[in-house]
Amino acid sequence: MVRTRIEVESAEDNSMASLFKRQNKGYWIASWFAADGVRRSKSTKTTDKRAAERIAAKYEADAALVREGVLDPRALRIADERRKPIGEHFQAFLAVQKAKGRNPQHVENYALHLRRYAEESGARTLADLRPEGLLGAMAALRARGLSIRTANATLQGARAFARWCVETGRLDRYPFPGVKSTDPKLDRVRERRALSDAEVQKLFDAVPLDRRAWYALAARAGLRRGELIRLRWLDVRFGEKQLRILGGKGRPEDFVPMRPELVEILSALREQEREALPTASVFARPVTHRQRQRDFAAAEIAEQDAEGRWADLHALRASLATAMLREGAHATAVKKTMRHGSLDVTLSHYVKLTTTDAEAALAVLRPLRVGPAPAEVSEELRSTGTEGASPQASEGLEKRQQKRQQSQRDPVRSEASRCAAPSAARAHDLGSNLRSGASLREPVLAMREGGLEPPRLAAPDPKSGASAVPPLSQGREG
Repeated sequence: MVRTRIEVESAEDNSMASLFKRQNKGYWIASWFAADGVRRSKSTKTTDKRAAERIAAKYEADAALVREGVLDPRALRIADERRKPIGEHFQAFLAVQKAKGRNPQHVENYALHLRRYAEESGARTLADLRPEGLLGAMAALRARGLSIRTANATLQGARAFARWCVETGRLDRYPFPGVKSTDPKLDRVRERRALSDAEVQKLFDAVPLDRRAWYALAARAGLRRGELIRLRWLDVRFGEKQLRILGGKGRPEDFVPMRPELVEILSALREQEREALPTASVFARPVTHRQRQRDFAAAEIAEQDAEGRWADLHALRASLATAMLREGAHATAVKKTMRHGSLDVTLSHYVKLTTTDAEAALAVLRPLRVGPAPAEVSEELRSTGTEGASPQASEGLEKRQQKRQQSQRDPVRSEASRCAAPSAARAHDLGSNLRSGASLREPVLAMREGGLEPPRLAAPDPKSGASAVPPLSQGREG
């Protein structure tokens, strides 16, 4: 082994950085004392001795500056990490995800998206992580005919990796500020529809027991195809009426309640396969895509409707979410049953309501008056009870009231006629009293107290020489 010493003294033990080769071939390897006093070795990635000497001297000088407090060790580490190939960081990131117990399929998706990002953006090191590179990678994926959801998944993988680099000290700042995902509704490639209860029932009737259980778990428990394949008999808890889901999206373990029909059909399937071990898969032969197409055709379920929406195995999950919401289940309860991380995912992608559902929702509203406001009703009409009545009814009511008033006036007239004769007699008495010189005050007051007006006597004829009646305020002269 060839070893060359470089005259750069160490602050620790007066030793110097050195260069050597393993088995006299390959790159020069630099050895020096780091700031923490530990001797470190690192390949210079060059066979040029002079260049290797300069690199080794740089390592030694940086260590001395860190010991003296001139340089920040974190900045040196970030600079060192930025020079590493990005593939090394990808492997470290994926190893951390596996150590956290993430779903293996989820980790594989991360690897796929990171590889796509590196290929389309041309990133080779962490220094190449830039917003324009990520946007260019998304545009390139769209140009290749991939969907917006696929491009968004690549974006999310790159952002998760970049945040992890910041958390672990590989980057000093987040490199993708302001880069947002695209709305997947702009070009939904495969829009699914919700199957009706009648269609689901026809599907159950058209298939044997094992495939009926397969479709029932998708339509009444919301299991995905991968979850159906991984389901074992020990995960079916008949006593608690629950299904244990392992390796689902976002959670390593989850539990789903079973409806009575699911308990019935799985019990029948378990009886049919009574010799299967608890660790055995519930579905030893998973239903393939071609078999599913044949089953849907046997049940007369169109694979695509007039609006271009598709019916497949995953559409049974949409059928479940739609049916629960139609029957009055709360949206958050539907999200919980579907095991989604976001309510927006449930409502945007799985609930398939129609115009009929909108009409039913509007039917629960109270009616409102849309015409002109009614005219103000006078107090007179309100007191007579003619408020809001038709003109004919009001006229009839007015005539009845006039008759009633007429009948009330008739007794008064009768009373007046009965009093007419006595009044004439009293007037005769008054005339006699007047002629005899008697006082008129008492008879007049008596008549007024009885409610009668005393008669007015005519003035005496001047030829007869009779005197006039004096005013009531005056007495008879003595």
